[in-house]
Amino acid sequence: MGIGGNVIAFEPEAENFSRLRTNAHLNQLSNLLALPFALSDHDGMGYLRLHSDDVGEGAHTLVNDATNSSVPVLLLTLDSAIRNFRLPAPTHLKIDVEGHEEAVLGGMNGVLASRDLRGIAVEAHYFAQEGNRCVYYDDRQLKEKRDRVLHKLGEKGFRLDAEVLSTEGSMRYAHLVFHRN
Repeated sequence: MGIGGNVIAFEPEAENFSRLRTNAHLNQLSNLLALPFALSDHDGMGYLRLHSDDVGEGAHTLVNDATNSSVPVLLLTLDSAIRNFRLPAPTHLKIDVEGHEEAVLGGMNGVLASRDLRGIAVEAHYFAQEGNRCVYYDDRQLKEKRDRVLHKLGEKGFRLDAEVLSTEGSMRYAHLVFHRN
């Protein structure tokens, strides 16, 4: 981050948001702005399916409909968040949204077009959330999603610099690092 750098974090889950704010306060991180929203491809309401009640859980996923294990959350595109809250243009992004990566990328066309943005790290999850269960992608679906992310960012002038495929149980995901050409 460096001297004078700022971090803007979006965290829609209430307990995680509270812990993020507490951690920032305890560590005197005056350069962190935490916002209690989920990023997506549209502004509105959505539902966050809670993976568990464990403190700090990070495997919550956005779903289209309410379930017995979901909570309503506010959705914003990154473009509208920057415009509405007068946030600075990002120079680097990290996207880790448990399968919602394409929707987040779809809501940031203005950000992606900005020459200020130089790097993006994406943790691409290869599953779909259907109600209360995960449906894991087969190799073809995995390649198709990867190719869509590469295409979207390639169109905006980014190149893939690094890629690592990881597996946790049945779940596969890739760490993708892009830099502007």
